Amino acid sequence: MTRNVRRFFTRGAATAILFVLVAGTAPGSAQITEQPGRNDDYRSYYDFAAYNHTRREARPATSTTVSRTLAEYFPEGDVVEIGCGDGELARLLPHDMMKRLIQTDVYPELLEENPFDTRKMVVDVYDMPFRDGEVPGIVSIEVLDALFDGRKVLGEIHRVLRPGAPMVAFFDMQPSHEIMMQIFPGDILFPVIRQLPGTQKLDGRSDYLKADRAQLLRVFEQRGSGLDPAESAALHSYMNQPAREYTGIFGMGGAERVAAIERFRRILDALEINYEVINGVKSYTEHLQRLLAETGFRIEEAGFRTRAAVVPRADLPDFPADCNCLEYRMGFSAEKNDPGLAPGYIKIESTIYVMAARKKAPPEAAPVPR
Repeated sequence: MTRNVRRFFTRGAATAILFVLVAGTAPGSAQITEQPGRNDDYRSYYDFAAYNHTRREARPATSTTVSRTLAEYFPEGDVVEIGCGDGELARLLPHDMMKRLIQTDVYPELLEENPFDTRKMVVDVYDMPFRDGEVPGIVSIEVLDALFDGRKVLGEIHRVLRPGAPMVAFFDMQPSHEIMMQIFPGDILFPVIRQLPGTQKLDGRSDYLKADRAQLLRVFEQRGSGLDPAESAALHSYMNQPAREYTGIFGMGGAERVAAIERFRRILDALEINYEVINGVKSYTEHLQRLLAETGFRIEEAGFRTRAAVVPRADLPDFPADCNCLEYRMGFSAEKNDPGLAPGYIKIESTIYVMAARKKAPPEAAPVPR
């Protein structure tokens, strides 16, 4: 099945030929299989236009982080990108580095819409069409935290990577709340609201109130009748379908959303439920590190990288006229003023999370005693 795929992996710069393999029609293409519980259909809840708008102003600085990181871990040769979507990673790379990408996604239509002149393949990350130890490197941006079966995906990545080959994952947004709820199966996660440091903006997507599911159900059965009927109904509905209810809260208007979030803390306090505040990025990346270690990877980097860039104001025509500094961190932006910056320029500071791991080489066999 993979004989035709092998020609993608060359030493040095990649060829400029564009390959688009459509699943089920070309040798070496992945067969897309339906699996219960998978949420690969990120098109149903990922708004590429909204994400593009969120990331756009930070890209001059984000691109420096991404390019330098890939140059460190992939100094030469081909790199397979999983879940390329509409091409966010390619947007951040210089032309020579972008040409080394083999962009893959599970949806043929996304590859057809992807505008970048790269080699492309339809690939299901749960069942990649590569032989064991064949792939020289894998990269992704905002993919692993949108897949339910992370252990299986990492196992498949481990299978196809060459011994000692790197896998680099970039995260520039908050983890999917569906994934956050999945990695805490014994708990119920509620939204919590806080003010972003140094700004007037409210953030309800980074942190969660984590309450023990069994305790909450037990106390609600015992004392839920003492709650206001509307609050009792809200809690009952949330406990039954927390992921859907969480999404619904963030579809509300600003004041209504804040009121809905504060209501749950008030209910938990009234029921005297023990809870803790957890951070989504910290919780997810710690979970990912555990999975990587258990799968056979050696973690080489796990943390934030920050880069700054100064661009002409003309490059960002929609930027507020009374500000000249943008701080971007994992999907949240804050506009500020830097009195020391020359007129006509904007300083952009971008902070994203980098997870880099390397497939462990198999242990050398012990010499046979003579």
